[in-house]
Amino acid sequence: MTSAPSRPSRARGSMPRPGSHVIVMFGATGDLARRKLLPGLFRLAVADLMPDTYRIIGSSRRDLTGEQFREHARQAITEFGTVKPAGEAWEAFQRRLSFASAEPGRTDALTAAVERAEQEIGGTPGRLCHLAVPPAAFEPTVTMLGAAGLAPGSRIIIEKPFGTDLASARALNQKVHALFGESQVFRIDHFLGKESVGNILAFRFANGLFEPVWNRKHIAYVQIDVPETLGIEGRGVFYDATGAYRDMIVTHLFQVLGFVAMMRLGAAEMTFRYADSFGAANGLDGYERLLLEAMLGDQGLFTTAASVECLWEISAPLLDNPPPIQPYAPGSWGPQPALDRLTAPYHWHLPGAGTPSPVTEPSAPA
Repeated sequence: MTSAPSRPSRARGSMPRPGSHVIVMFGATGDLARRKLLPGLFRLAVADLMPDTYRIIGSSRRDLTGEQFREHARQAITEFGTVKPAGEAWEAFQRRLSFASAEPGRTDALTAAVERAEQEIGGTPGRLCHLAVPPAAFEPTVTMLGAAGLAPGSRIIIEKPFGTDLASARALNQKVHALFGESQVFRIDHFLGKESVGNILAFRFANGLFEPVWNRKHIAYVQIDVPETLGIEGRGVFYDATGAYRDMIVTHLFQVLGFVAMMRLGAAEMTFRYADSFGAANGLDGYERLLLEAMLGDQGLFTTAASVECLWEISAPLLDNPPPIQPYAPGSWGPQPALDRLTAPYHWHLPGAGTPSPVTEPSAPA
């Protein structure tokens, strides 16, 4: 189906709610789907922010029955969700879950499952394909979508890191653009969905005290800390191939830096509704907010092809000539005295001598 998706409606409290949708989740049995995506979609359903009619099709190389996938989803939401799977809300959600295994050269079951879901919904539902798969599987999965006939009319969410350097990012963009227009592509960086990151813009541009002096004439340097308590448990293979710089800095931290360092804000229309600002939206975490924005077709919190390539171009000198590894104790703020030399002649300001406030991340998609 290549028709335009149904128009969004208004949910409780006048919040925008997507039109009818079929969501295809690749890597549905992996760690990211278990920790974030399945709990996040259920949270949106409980908050009355999912479409009136929708279907979620899980897909992976594992061959599960629909009942096995529903049980997998129930366990994931029980362990990681903010709302537990029980009562009518869970019954209504699980009725919309199904599963279809797929891999290159074997897509008949997935194509049939999508067609069946769209027929059940009727009309012209939107189709959202989420690639919650390892970075090495992005290109094969995009190719598989094309072979299955699912690219036309679909939106596609691609996880980070988008490539491992400038050449690979350009190659992946070319592969994606062969099947999807840029308006169909949502390169997700879930830090951009965090309310605390979005608040940087309000703190800077809406604050009459700081906005006039927030520039290079008055600010010597910027320090951004993202302390984590989560190690590389279960992510050894991912980090051997990707590393912390590609996983965290060229994605999350550069995006936050962009919010701190930008040009002026672009012109936009803004409508303030009290119910929108202080209602159900306040409870959404990064992935929940971005899943909703992708269904609505709003790319404002997603990265573009040009910005991704620019970040890799800036990173090229460091990736080509990486400095020696500096070991440091787990739970500390980093290697000493290298940490102080990094910011010389300035100083790295750290809170007290206590344990840093933790920021935990989901494991790499599997």
